[in-house]
Amino acid sequence: MPIPVSDIDNPDSSGSDLSSDSDANLDIHIPEGPEATIVDYKQAVKRLQLLVTKLQDKVRDLKNENADLQLNQRKRRVKGAPKELSGDDERIALLGRKYSVMVELFTPSEEVFKKPCPSPAPPFNTAERYQTKASADTALLLELHAFVADENLVKLMKSTHFYSTFSQASISARATILNTLRDVMGKVLGLPGEYFETEYDRGSVPEIRAMLGVTTDHPGVYPLLFPALYPDSNVASQKLFGNWQVLAKILKAALFGPKSIQVSKSTRPGRKTYARIWDVTTLTPGAIAWAIVVLLFFLLPDTSFPGEGIGVTSQIPYKERFGQYKTLLIQRWDTARVRAIVTSMSQYIFGAQAGFNKSGPRPSSGSIVAELDVALAQLDLDVDEIPDNRSSPPSPIDENDPLTNAPHTHHLMPPPQDAAEPPAEGQSISTVTQEVRVQEGLFCSEFLRLRVARQRALEASSCRP
Repeated sequence: MPIPVSDIDNPDSSGSDLSSDSDANLDIHIPEGPEATIVDYKQAVKRLQLLVTKLQDKVRDLKNENADLQLNQRKRRVKGAPKELSGDDERIALLGRKYSVMVELFTPSEEVFKKPCPSPAPPFNTAERYQTKASADTALLLELHAFVADENLVKLMKSTHFYSTFSQASISARATILNTLRDVMGKVLGLPGEYFETEYDRGSVPEIRAMLGVTTDHPGVYPLLFPALYPDSNVASQKLFGNWQVLAKILKAALFGPKSIQVSKSTRPGRKTYARIWDVTTLTPGAIAWAIVVLLFFLLPDTSFPGEGIGVTSQIPYKERFGQYKTLLIQRWDTARVRAIVTSMSQYIFGAQAGFNKSGPRPSSGSIVAELDVALAQLDLDVDEIPDNRSSPPSPIDENDPLTNAPHTHHLMPPPQDAAEPPAEGQSISTVTQEVRVQEGLFCSEFLRLRVARQRALEASSCRP
């Protein structure tokens, strides 16, 4: 008995309306039994091809119709919103998308948008912004106003419509970029791409477990500064963010598209990318913190960013982690090592836009980092352990600070294993003290010489015609 015949070839039949929910539209006439011939099968294939074409046309029409509906919905003025806001929706949405990558992964609450900006506005991108919760909240507000910048839009920030448009665009951009990055994370990390599919059990992959720093005794404990942030996932190297290439690839794929990490140039001329649309040419602490959280997210078993910032499976507080990474970066932003790493990342992501001229030889920023690491290792001191002003007392260590107590977040150089030797016979304490001070002076002079030499090298490379 033949399979029921579809009405797809009958233009007068109601079955040709593909908007119908009837499954009969998907039936293809294929005779059964010995009477079926090659001709019958060829006709069935032709009908199937026709059906696919009609379905594709219908999908295209539905997409166009949906786009028109969305456009009309955006144009429709929200009740209670000021009239002048409707024409600025796209600009607000653009700011929301850019903000979610370059400034804050999670949009602040609506109350923050409604607060007036302090005047005069103190600097917000300094280590002092994190001294107290009040100063951190103020800095968040100042940074938001500085980011929006446009006076006309700043006046509209208190509107519920502004916040809704801004936050929805931020959430949408985050989801879109994550879906895009999922397809290239295998190439970014040098692992099979299937590991990063939504349903894949990443917890069973030894390489990923090593990158996260989880142990068999504590499988659900994820260090704040996880091994993937170190070269070759080797925490013992004591070079935090030494694996900057991975973070740079994540940001480049997000800003310039997935194909950008496979070619030497950032993007083809004229191609629309987030970097071009947002006019992004430099890195920010927020952008690097964003890349760290994205890396963590793809290593963990979670499949999406929840609204409250808590991983459904891992229970990782992504929002809190982002704040901790951004805090650490801002507090170390002016140190020699972080500046060198940011320079290296910028050079990889933006190329000549990062301050190097296309023509003529230029020093490799990667080699600068390597040379600085070697020099500091020889001095047995890390950049972050040297205060810029030696007359200032060292900052107290907050025992409750998660950055202090988290695994792999203590001093980057190991403490000395042997106790100091007592003065040799015949030497007075004052003589030894004097010698120690002389050595300390030579030590710090050598460090400062290295810092000045490195800064001059960077300045020379950026100014060379």
